[in-house]
Amino acid sequence: MALFGIFLAPLTSWSTSTAWAWTMVPRPFNMQPKCHGPQRHRATTRAKSLWTSFQDEDNDAPIHVLMNDQLKCQERCIEFPTLGKVRVLEATEESQEHLEQTAMAIALNLATKNDDDKPLMKEGDVYGATVWPSSTAVAKYLLEQKQDWSNTTVVELGAGPGLVSIVAALKGAHVIATDLEPFPLEMARYAASTFHNVTLETQILDLCDYEKTPLPTVDGAADLVVAADVNYLEETAVGLAHRTAQALAQGSRVIIGDSPERPGRPVFLETLQELTGINVEQDVPIIESSGVALDLGHELPVTILDIQPTIVQKR
Repeated sequence: MALFGIFLAPLTSWSTSTAWAWTMVPRPFNMQPKCHGPQRHRATTRAKSLWTSFQDEDNDAPIHVLMNDQLKCQERCIEFPTLGKVRVLEATEESQEHLEQTAMAIALNLATKNDDDKPLMKEGDVYGATVWPSSTAVAKYLLEQKQDWSNTTVVELGAGPGLVSIVAALKGAHVIATDLEPFPLEMARYAASTFHNVTLETQILDLCDYEKTPLPTVDGAADLVVAADVNYLEETAVGLAHRTAQALAQGSRVIIGDSPERPGRPVFLETLQELTGINVEQDVPIIESSGVALDLGHELPVTILDIQPTIVQKR
């Protein structure tokens, strides 16, 4: 399933990773969220800012070369006052260009067979090269939860560079980070072990292959399933809704973060209600938070849904 396809063709400017990522988003992150009526207003709470600083190290950041010299990455650092500095990787501008070219070749069926034991990309989804604002918001929301994570299994869908997964692992959780492509999982594993001395279990998982491929679990269960900025396409939104329904049915709590105006969000909400009967606007706490846009140097709005499995069990 090539998530990117032909619409990569108009991309010509790759001045920064965020500029590159924003070019792919139909609506800008800084668009103000629309009002969704009084039901949402009553269910919504405002999350306080949890970090004291972040570091945009840009050109001065050390470069790390992964996957047999196929992927160059630079360090990114966010400091959480309750946890300290968390370092992750983002693909450099050069590697982003290479990923774009590879994705285009896959979309046009021009890619040649890769016999490498560590293929860079298989499906043509380049979204995992960047730390999105929603991942920082979900990470800080996890840190707000007053619980012992040491005996908790956390599964992240569409983990990308793995910020949320690394934060959960640092709090003591057993983490299974999943993504459609190999390269972001390699970035996440490398950052976890190199910078933080924690281990991530990783798994290739097609979000949209929900009929054939089950959610990863430990002994048949996962305490928490998380996702950040996955509703970037209607296709992935449908997949996320099915994965959310699966997680709730097996007793997992689900936390989802989205930047405002994601094109797949309405489809996600509609599909989830069809599958579970959950009306998110009425039944689920909606947390209006914020996430760090690393290249811009300020916070942007992010909406977080915290869905408990008891909601489904009561129906």
